Amino acid sequence: MRAPRLSRSISAVLILGLTAAGCSREIPRPKLTGPPEDSDAAWSRVLDRFVDEEGRIDFQSLRKDSRDLEVAVDGIARRSPANRPDHFGGRDVQLAFWLNAYSALAVYGAVQSGESRKPSLAGVREASFRVGGLGAVTLRDLETIAGKRNDARIHFALSDMTRSAPRLPRRPFTGEKLNDELDQAARELLNDPQRVQVDRDRGVVRLPFLFDRFGKDFLAEAPTLIDFVNRYRSEKIPGDYRAEFLPEDRALRSK
Repeated sequence: MRAPRLSRSISAVLILGLTAAGCSREIPRPKLTGPPEDSDAAWSRVLDRFVDEEGRIDFQSLRKDSRDLEVAVDGIARRSPANRPDHFGGRDVQLAFWLNAYSALAVYGAVQSGESRKPSLAGVREASFRVGGLGAVTLRDLETIAGKRNDARIHFALSDMTRSAPRLPRRPFTGEKLNDELDQAARELLNDPQRVQVDRDRGVVRLPFLFDRFGKDFLAEAPTLIDFVNRYRSEKIPGDYRAEFLPEDRALRSK
């Protein structure tokens, strides 16, 4: 029986992952015994138990009770759309997997490396993790995979738990409702007055750092950044305002 063929985009990231594995520290997958458990349900419990409404993670409690997190990460290491496409029917189901995997591995990396006790996640972003069918890949590699969807809304769903990133949701993304979930993630961030700061006296709007980093992705879908933002805002920003960018804040959202 032939092994499933990888898509071109995932094959490209496989090469990236092998390169990354040679130059980054790999965080070992969990050592679990017994038959595989439901990793999706385990990740759902992690979000429900250890993440609050502000997207802050209770790392202290999670370090003491990490079984569900380990089950979720073990599932990611065993199978993904790269090696078991039969388990992930449809593009939305596959994208939901990559979005959830990104956050689960970021949380696991912070717990395992000790970064959750530090003010920054820099070390985790440079580390690599085992993903089914891809070998050792980094969080940046997973960003590339998700970005192949050419949907700028993914930038409101990829959370590495830092203050500049979107809030970590309390429920996993699902293939069945992904379009609505991505819209909700965009509306939540872009209607937050701390994340989109409108200065009417100066005619300036300060946008989240991700609009600076991924500006070309948003401009591929709208004439200007303000036009894109206004799609999801209740109170529209005048089109003649000047866009500035908030500085990146790499501090963790932790309790």
